[in-house]
Amino acid sequence: RVAFDNTLIELPFVNPSGEFFEGQFLPSLDGERIAWGTYAFEPNPNGDNHNQLKVANVDGTGEQILFDRRLQDESILPTPLGWSPDGRFLYFSNVPYGIGGYILFRGGPDLQQVDLATGAMTEILPNMGCLCPMSLSPDGSTVAYIGGLEPLELVLHEVATGAERRTALETGYRQAGSIVWSPDGKLLMLTMAIGNFEQQENEAYSVVRVEAETLAQAVLIRDDALLLETVVWPVAGTVWLNDIAGRAWRMEAQSGSLTPAEAAGRVMRVVR
Repeated sequence: RVAFDNTLIELPFVNPSGEFFEGQFLPSLDGERIAWGTYAFEPNPNGDNHNQLKVANVDGTGEQILFDRRLQDESILPTPLGWSPDGRFLYFSNVPYGIGGYILFRGGPDLQQVDLATGAMTEILPNMGCLCPMSLSPDGSTVAYIGGLEPLELVLHEVATGAERRTALETGYRQAGSIVWSPDGKLLMLTMAIGNFEQQENEAYSVVRVEAETLAQAVLIRDDALLLETVVWPVAGTVWLNDIAGRAWRMEAQSGSLTPAEAAGRVMRVVR
């Protein structure tokens, strides 16, 4: 855990055995809890893949094991994707583990909701047979995900009703993802990639703003060779991006104007 004064605090409870594992971590919106999913291969006659999904306070107390399972025929890394604003529900996806290829934006094939008060699980999105990048709206009412093939689609799925609205993205882009919502949930931004495996040296990214109500689109960055990618939208007017070299950029949400983090006298990298 890293504080803004650069204080580092180790969280040993996420791996008490000290053995190798792969994990995905997601702090709660108030920073008081952490959710994590893990994958570990167990060298036994069955060749089990051991999956766990847990939640705990950041000091390690109050741990909940949401599930603990062993799979023989598939490798899955349960990946936390979002918390409800009140902290009662956790959302995760059963992401296939160990898949290679030219994958620029990773996601999962499904979306599951866990009621942390009761442990009950509800399927929000069934297994769609894809690695679909997705993102939960700030109020927890809607999940946005990338679907389709040619053209790609941005899909807004209502968590409560299952109703969906779709809009096609521009043709000529084979991959898209890194969806971020504005703090008020009225806008989204995402990154599209040419995504041509045969011509990776010519890769380029575009950043698109989408109105959640009308699904109207505006391209703010077009075919950028720095591979600027949306990362987080913390305040109304400002979106943060990373480029291919790991540098952070600040973007004005309406105009798309960019300022490198170095301009403020401090080098930083934004991660999520």
